[in-house]
Amino acid sequence: MPTNENSYQRRILQEAQHWTNVAERMIADGFIPDLRRWAKLKQVTAMWHDPEIEKIMRGKFKEFIIRKASEVGGRALDLGCGMGWLSLELARNGMAVDAIDISEGRIQIAKDYLAIAPKTEKFGSINYIVADLNEIILEKSVYESVVAWDTMHHIPKIDRLMDEVEKALKPGGNLIALDHVGISKPGQLLAGLFCFLLPTDTSYSKKLKLIVESMMKKRPAGNQSMSPDRSPFEDVTQREMIECIKKRLSIQELRTTLSFSAGLVPRIRLRDPLKYALIRVLKFLDDIFIQMKILQGEYAFIWARKEMDHISEKS
Repeated sequence: MPTNENSYQRRILQEAQHWTNVAERMIADGFIPDLRRWAKLKQVTAMWHDPEIEKIMRGKFKEFIIRKASEVGGRALDLGCGMGWLSLELARNGMAVDAIDISEGRIQIAKDYLAIAPKTEKFGSINYIVADLNEIILEKSVYESVVAWDTMHHIPKIDRLMDEVEKALKPGGNLIALDHVGISKPGQLLAGLFCFLLPTDTSYSKKLKLIVESMMKKRPAGNQSMSPDRSPFEDVTQREMIECIKKRLSIQELRTTLSFSAGLVPRIRLRDPLKYALIRVLKFLDDIFIQMKILQGEYAFIWARKEMDHISEKS
């Protein structure tokens, strides 16, 4: 949490620039901000750089968010919309979407793509907004759905944001999100073990060094957060976001996913058919470890609802 306003303002500007830089690199590498035209990037260093890997690892959660919000219809708010892929799908299902992101660069990419994106007959609308989710003030009882994809762990003022989300949801409205809540120590060690055993982009001598560093708590082996190119607010909020949501909304579904495999699978170096088969096996093992409560996932899927008789008195 920032200790003073000057420090916070400096870091939030760095956060915005970080995500603009990431977006520009992804676009240059072949990214298309459209689930229906998603293409594999030239350099795959994260799950979302390869649509097949992303589908295996997190595809069902994307499908649920889009389906559930679209079933309700009406007006939606997309928190941390990035380059707009989720907002676009909701609008294609007839929703009126307000989409907020801190990065002016990402919002511009989203606007530019919206102008040329294939649309549907019942296409709704998207209002892209550059704003700080830590400071936003939302209207009262205007949204049927609030959605967030891998966003809230970057929000230091998570309590304040959830106050605004609760206020902005209509009674009966849904908050649906998938977010990073932090990898466990056992998950780090298992990721490091698989990283050492499997053919990846790292030499075996360096793998051993990473495992040692992970055990000394210097950094997580096998996890995507190993990259030095981190945002200033990376993982500033983790599992406490769940408690913030629980205090305000009624949880309909809560589960964790990807206990060790999230940062590991994009680093596997095999021919694609064999690589994807191996990734499915790793995802299956990951699911089993979570179901047996041996490990806890580093991502949380949250579906919560504002009770019909619970209308926030916060202005």
